[in-house]
Amino acid sequence: MSIVRIGVHNAPIYDRGTDAKGNMLIAPGYAVTRYNFSAAFGAGNTVIYGHDDIQGNVFGHLYDLGPGDLIQVSVAGTAQVYRVAGHQIVAPTEISVLNPTPDVRLTIITCWPFNVDTKRWIVTAVKA
Repeated sequence: MSIVRIGVHNAPIYDRGTDAKGNMLIAPGYAVTRYNFSAAFGAGNTVIYGHDDIQGNVFGHLYDLGPGDLIQVSVAGTAQVYRVAGHQIVAPTEISVLNPTPDVRLTIITCWPFNVDTKRWIVTAVKA
């Protein structure tokens, strides 16, 4: 995954699910997690997560993305491009952002505010 605007270049993407208690598992380090309960890239609501302040800080500047910024994902050697549509701040218990959608989108999640992590910063990007 690459997001030039915020300095993310070729971050690896790992599929993860949930543990026995239903907690979402997170890939460590400078990596992005794609949740396997969400749609595949290019097929609906693909939910991804990355750390913002620990273990690699891949989304440390996710807050700087604005409408129109581009996100590139390489899937099986083919580039998919998404355009940021907006963002929202939600409680960690707000799981409606994980729901399937009829359109092709990325739902990108990180913690917020920086080093406090009591909420979640959500960026929505649609297929460009």
